[in-house]
Amino acid sequence: MTKNAFIALAPAAVVLFVVYIIINYTTTEPYMDEIFHITQTQRYCNGDWWYWDSKITTLPGLYFLSVALSQLVSAFMAQPLSSLSMSCSVPALRCVSAIFGLANLVLIFKLVNILHPRCQHKYILTFTIWTMPVFFFFNFLFYTDTGSVCFVLLMYYLALTQRIRAAALTGVCAIVFRQTNVIWCAFVAADVSLRKLNFPKHSGIMQQLKTVMKCSPRIIAEQWPFVMVGALFALFLVINNGIVVGDRTNHQVGIHIPQFLYAVLFITALDFAKVLDKEHLKRLKLSPFLVAMLVVVAVCAWHGIRCCSAPHPYTLADNRHYTFYVWKNFLSKDHIRYGAIVLYMVALWSMWAMLGGSVLQRLFYFLCVAALLVPSTLLEFRYYIVPYIFYKLASRPSKHSTLANILTLCCHIIINCITLYMFTMRTFVAPDGTVGRFLW
Repeated sequence: MTKNAFIALAPAAVVLFVVYIIINYTTTEPYMDEIFHITQTQRYCNGDWWYWDSKITTLPGLYFLSVALSQLVSAFMAQPLSSLSMSCSVPALRCVSAIFGLANLVLIFKLVNILHPRCQHKYILTFTIWTMPVFFFFNFLFYTDTGSVCFVLLMYYLALTQRIRAAALTGVCAIVFRQTNVIWCAFVAADVSLRKLNFPKHSGIMQQLKTVMKCSPRIIAEQWPFVMVGALFALFLVINNGIVVGDRTNHQVGIHIPQFLYAVLFITALDFAKVLDKEHLKRLKLSPFLVAMLVVVAVCAWHGIRCCSAPHPYTLADNRHYTFYVWKNFLSKDHIRYGAIVLYMVALWSMWAMLGGSVLQRLFYFLCVAALLVPSTLLEFRYYIVPYIFYKLASRPSKHSTLANILTLCCHIIINCITLYMFTMRTFVAPDGTVGRFLW
């Protein structure tokens, strides 16, 4: 990274530090899912390696890495790790998320440089992606999100720079943080392969599929490390009898088609400034394939809302999440749920037109997003982070992209200020007597 890039990105470190101090000053105890993550990590810090909290549903990558960092800190400070020290305290573990947050900023900038080499507003685009409200918020809590995203972005960067073995190994690390990242391993392998095929500009999907089939032996030979990752993950599914570890009762795989629709609308709303750009609106053209896709999705949307949109018990039981109020005030009402199908289709149409690359690249992106979200019955904004990042990285630039990204960045900053204010200042007493805080 050049000196100019370092100077441009350095203010983000200051912002992270200031918000980190505020969060830890106002929220001294583990909150929400931190209770499980921090307790598990602290048990490992104390050498209790056989302990496992059954409420945890992800693999222990975050805990292992945090303990390793804790050991490094303890060794540097000449402190024994036999007892819980400052290196495994709540602020120290939250600092791990903040470090991942800085790493994500650098990785996003590097990816923007690779994918948009002629972009004249690389720093603005980088900050726009990095300040995505849900993504930014969890830089300050000890959740799996920032670490998971970091390894996904690193995997993508390594794959784009043709270090496939290293990328696949990084993909394994991403999966150890969150099992569903296996989907992004498949996306990265496919995206990198499709970029090399250089389809004719106006080639249709059938022509592109024929090209892929013709080149499939070469693609498999190049991407064999990712094929191995997929095979090992399939073995894990067989041994584990499913993808979830721990609390299977409340995290069962289901069919939740509206979750995909919510994500499409959410991502489009966050990118409103570019969506309303005149140059983008001119791209909104309908091809026979796109019409067929929108019709299929609309039919699936109507059927999914009718049969598969019941709220998860966690959504109804916890009024500390914004999703509780989204469901209570909007999604629980039939006329809104069905009426929003039109908005979902417009948002999907807009996203399709916004994305660059071949038809197959765009189609595979949406298939991966659907594969990630449809099986999840819990309405959770955090699941939309990686789909948003890949969408922004793949979005086509326009003449007014700089202004659009500045407007989007300003909106992100305002939303982040509001959500951080709500979390730190607008507290309430929960039924169990503890302090309640609002969060994504």
